[in-house]
Amino acid sequence: MNKPIDTDTREHNLIRKLNQHPASRKMAINAKCFECFGGTIDQMPDPGWKQAIRECSSYGCPLRRFRPYT
Repeated sequence: MNKPIDTDTREHNLIRKLNQHPASRKMAINAKCFECFGGTIDQMPDPGWKQAIRECSSYGCPLRRFRPYT
């Protein structure tokens, strides 16, 4: 069952998650995709950012085949 947003204590900002686990290559890739779609350490991207990452059309990006949420 999903928790209401105001009681959900999980970190959803992928840049902050990376700062908590700086040696994780997977977290670094996830954070880069998050940043590419407008996320910053202080701000979440627009709603629907996970779907935007799934549908990424940046075929020239060397990280595209490793992107999360696919």
